[in-house]
Amino acid sequence: MLFFAALLNLALLTSNKFPESDKVDDKILIEALREYNIAAQPVDWRSPDVIWSDFDAVLVYSTWDYYEDYPKFLSTLQKIESMNIKLFNYSSIIQWNACKKYLKDLEKLGLKTIESVYISANELDNLQSILIEKGWDDCVIKPQISTSGYHTFRFNLSNIEHIQDYLKNFDEQFIIQPFAEEIIAEGEWSFVFFDREYIHCMLKKPLEGNFRVQKGIKIPIQPPEWMIKEAQHIIETINRPALQTRVDVIRRGNEIRIMEIEMIEPSLYLRYFPGSEKRIARKISEKLNLSIVKDDSTVLNASSRPQISL
Repeated sequence: MLFFAALLNLALLTSNKFPESDKVDDKILIEALREYNIAAQPVDWRSPDVIWSDFDAVLVYSTWDYYEDYPKFLSTLQKIESMNIKLFNYSSIIQWNACKKYLKDLEKLGLKTIESVYISANELDNLQSILIEKGWDDCVIKPQISTSGYHTFRFNLSNIEHIQDYLKNFDEQFIIQPFAEEIIAEGEWSFVFFDREYIHCMLKKPLEGNFRVQKGIKIPIQPPEWMIKEAQHIIETINRPALQTRVDVIRRGNEIRIMEIEMIEPSLYLRYFPGSEKRIARKISEKLNLSIVKDDSTVLNASSRPQISL
């Protein structure tokens, strides 16, 4: 009598605020996971009706609106972990990564980031003097907790008063950076890692007349080997037990500068790299200690449910 691997249930944490056309990668990964006897399904993180105990693990995948109610989002993740359900990535990692002040930690580790100033809304009256002291004119300002270009503005000293008038309406903490011209000239490089293994890279460019890359042009690209090694060095230097990580950088001469490290719900660009979903599904399977039934000689007693570990 043959025994087959027990089916594991995985929740892909998402948001129903976004159209299905924006979540093609969710469907691609769900299909790939079936080969590994993992039943994955999208689950809205805001839904009060979810029975979390129905799942063996939760992958934070396309929760692109988490910043709208970050305390509730974090509370949901902590609730999942309190039920001993494996969460990818850990809530502690997501909490660290949610506020862009993590860039300070990267600088302390000796990593090269875009220079930043951190300021609250009630300090914006001092913004002009701060920028003059820094020698910055062309700048970008955005909330410290945000994603997808939310309330991100490019400005300079000549129109700074308009930014101040608008942002004073928000009780938020902000990050200000000098605008990186490399974004326009070349684009932003996004290196996708899964379980610390390099998967692929996307070059993102803004549309003409814009400076944000989120809704711009996406180019699957094979980066120079030295850039891959540098991105890998960044992952190893951060040294956090994250299952999924995206390293966003610009190329400045013969070095790279970190724009952002995404460990919450990084877009993995699976639709642009056929076959990559299988590599990622395999890694998820490995993390769930799931035996793959390849033939009749590979069996697992279904009465003994696999242990989940990270």
